[in-house]
Amino acid sequence: MTFEAPYALLFPWVTQALGVIVFFLIYRFEVPVPYVAIMFVLGLIMGVGALRVGADDQLTQSILQWSFIDSRLIMLVFLPGLIFRDAIEVNFELFMLAFAQILIFALPMVLIGTFMTALFVMHVLPYDWSWSLSLTLGAILASTDPIAMTTVLKKNEASPRLKMHLNGESLLNDASAVVFYTIFSQQFLATLNIDGLGSDIGWAEGIEIFFRMSLGGVTAGLLFALGLIVILYELDRRLEQENNVLQVAAAVTVAYLCYYVAEMQFLMSGIVACVTCGILSSAYGKGLITDQKMMDSYLARTPSQHAAVSLGGVVFGETIANTDFRAHFGWEDWGYIVVLYLAVVLIRFVQVGIVYPVVSRIGLKSCWQEAIFFSYGGLRGAVGIALALRGAVGIALALTLDATVREATFDEDLRAFTTRLVGLSGGVTLLTLLINGTTAGFVLRKLGLSKPTKPRKRVLQNFEASALKFLLYEEQKLLSEPRFVDVKSATVRAHLPFLGKASEAEINEALRHISSHSSFPFNDEEHNHGVETHVSCLVRLSGISCPDELLEEVRQIFLELLESAYRYEMATGQLNDHEDHGFNVDVLIESVAFAIDDCNHHEAIQDWQYTTMYQFRNDAEAFLSRRSLSAHLKDKRGCAKNYQQLRISAVRATAFIEAHRLAEEKLMSYLDRSLIASESTDSINSASYDLLNAAVQTVLGESRKQVEKAEEVLQDMEPRDLSSITGHYVAIILLHRLALRIEASASDGTLKEKEARLYLDRVKRNISIAHVCPICHEEREGTLSRVLSKALSD
Repeated sequence: MTFEAPYALLFPWVTQALGVIVFFLIYRFEVPVPYVAIMFVLGLIMGVGALRVGADDQLTQSILQWSFIDSRLIMLVFLPGLIFRDAIEVNFELFMLAFAQILIFALPMVLIGTFMTALFVMHVLPYDWSWSLSLTLGAILASTDPIAMTTVLKKNEASPRLKMHLNGESLLNDASAVVFYTIFSQQFLATLNIDGLGSDIGWAEGIEIFFRMSLGGVTAGLLFALGLIVILYELDRRLEQENNVLQVAAAVTVAYLCYYVAEMQFLMSGIVACVTCGILSSAYGKGLITDQKMMDSYLARTPSQHAAVSLGGVVFGETIANTDFRAHFGWEDWGYIVVLYLAVVLIRFVQVGIVYPVVSRIGLKSCWQEAIFFSYGGLRGAVGIALALRGAVGIALALTLDATVREATFDEDLRAFTTRLVGLSGGVTLLTLLINGTTAGFVLRKLGLSKPTKPRKRVLQNFEASALKFLLYEEQKLLSEPRFVDVKSATVRAHLPFLGKASEAEINEALRHISSHSSFPFNDEEHNHGVETHVSCLVRLSGISCPDELLEEVRQIFLELLESAYRYEMATGQLNDHEDHGFNVDVLIESVAFAIDDCNHHEAIQDWQYTTMYQFRNDAEAFLSRRSLSAHLKDKRGCAKNYQQLRISAVRATAFIEAHRLAEEKLMSYLDRSLIASESTDSINSASYDLLNAAVQTVLGESRKQVEKAEEVLQDMEPRDLSSITGHYVAIILLHRLALRIEASASDGTLKEKEARLYLDRVKRNISIAHVCPICHEEREGTLSRVLSKALSD
């Protein structure tokens, strides 16, 4: 079979798209099935479809290309990123405390599991496998994957000790499983009597190979970790954002080079090298990473993870497809997969039971509940499938056989061995992901290893009570401002969360508490930034004798204050770059940039005119907003468009006026401070101050002319429309401020990610309702009431 080389790009990006969709649906709808299990099943469907359907489309060709690819290349493409990510996230101090326990999990326990599985396969399954092939399957099934368990443990807030035991075991037993697999698979290859394949490795040689691969891998990982730490140190520049990207690129590059050099150049364990590199980099290089969030987010969800898990499913799917192309895996083998799965789960419990008396008394210690979950949570994943793939390529008898191998005169009975090897390992992987992975959270809670829910309920109740006081206080602050003096409190409160659950007595109590405690959460720090700089600048300008030059300098200062005022409005929820696709924010910030350019050409401030030259985009934003409203008021699309145009214009004008007011106040404040500073130092005389004051008054006059133009826009609107828009604008400001408070509570640990996400979803929904609410409210009060009551009750 011949393939078009460019088609190979399609499969990884299709799995990437599927991975994004699956990840979103799981977290959006709280699906209890592990992400990796779903991706494995999707890969299985693709693998079965590629062979069963017999289509010749581009996706099918891409799937087949990847399934026939050299397994060493698969290991090189997928494993380094997955392993390095897990290793660099390890808490080094905990890892060292638990190192003796993890070493027991990774060596004696893996050997016990390998031999027990091999005995079961030889004496129970009817495949007539040799001892070496049975040991090969045992080594494959000894490798665990913590991806699904990590999500379960994090969601249920399990103890750090249990997390370390599961993650640490996975890291080191991946490495030992690969080493044992290499030894046993070479012994199996030797039994086939095919020239150039395999080696009859004795015990002494096996021990020598083990130490060479493991200790050599540690040495390679140490050297690459030192190199990465040096690179991170050189790129540790806090104000150079480009270096943040370079640090991430360097970490990924070093991980792949470390694996390649150890595995391909020096025949050591690439997994051991990658694990060592990641752990040491975490211990001594984490403080050098400038943007830890960028590093974590990139390593957490790379395309290789989506494609690796799906490719495992593809390979397993091709195994069970049972076509003429590969006909060694029949229906009876499904029963043996179930039997083997049950045996592997039981063997896992036996393994843990054997080592428990020791590991419960050393290192971080353990308890019987954790031992049970540790036994149940040992999932098989990507490494096991990759090992099975690697063995298949080695003897040209498994699922990665290409056309050249199929044309050779190999015995089909020999091919059946490795086909069943991959089928059994893939089947056990699928069942452990679907069964153990799905029920792990339930088992964790039943064993009492998750965090109790009652304290969380009290935390949420306290947060909601605090948020209620916060909203009422912010409302009072806003409604006391002259621009919002005519806004009705009932209009605002109809859209605020937490008020619906509160009784009138609770609201009154909150208001009494607010009146006796004055603490405004949004301070003026950002708006005050650079105060002393501007004051000293005005003092310096007082020495300029040229009025035109002085006027230009004052304009520059005012425009800097104006831009700072817009940033302040964004920080306090009055403007939001996610609302209306960031239209108003972009227009207002750009208007300052245009005004600065005018100032450089000795022209007066005329920034309002630059906010009105985007009428085409204003219409587009109103159209998009109208489309989003159609689900609420389907028969009012024309009215929705007109209202959205009015709302966007009114918000822009209101924000414009407020920003100019803030900038004007600051400029006058700076003028007064500069006079006080100059009097104390005798650095300004009366004539110079008069020139400076004249320049400031000229700039203030130019600003007020621009404000008058913005006020005309508001005056041209119907008073009823403007009142409705303004009232709902206040509600939206409060909702944005509440969202900022929720995000801050999530950052400081008060709220968990899931809790914060649910609150933010509610806030987002209320903002959408506040946008919809005023449309044709005179004609549709009944519709409005139904929309509000339904949405606010959700």
